[in-house]
Amino acid sequence: METLRGIATGVIHSSLVTGQFGESVVYDVTFLIDGSSVVSLESSRGPMITEGDEVVVAGTFGNGPMRALAYKNISKRKAGNAGMWMRLYGAGVGFAAYCSADAHFLGGVGAIAGVWLLVSAARIGMAVRALKGDSF
Repeated sequence: METLRGIATGVIHSSLVTGQFGESVVYDVTFLIDGSSVVSLESSRGPMITEGDEVVVAGTFGNGPMRALAYKNISKRKAGNAGMWMRLYGAGVGFAAYCSADAHFLGGVGAIAGVWLLVSAARIGMAVRALKGDSF
């Protein structure tokens, strides 16, 4: 898990509304840290990051920007993550579908979704722990 700390610039907020399972909104913020490292953060709650804020983020680098999984906004004394508790809830629903399904297909899908959501929540938890030492 990588961490970056610095001043957020070029902050762009966007959101996506989907109706797949009811109506849900995914918020995305993309910004530069200290003018060089591009960071992208998706969350079910709008990340509290604006131009000029001092932030620290934890996540992973791929072929593009850093995919932040957790953040702390030092300037605003706010913190957030990419939806750890929602993923844990979803994992529970997936495992419940697995346990209660009469059809093998539905149970298999529930189990696969539950495992994926559990692993995803664990990765977000690692990012949150990586930021524990950074105080407001």
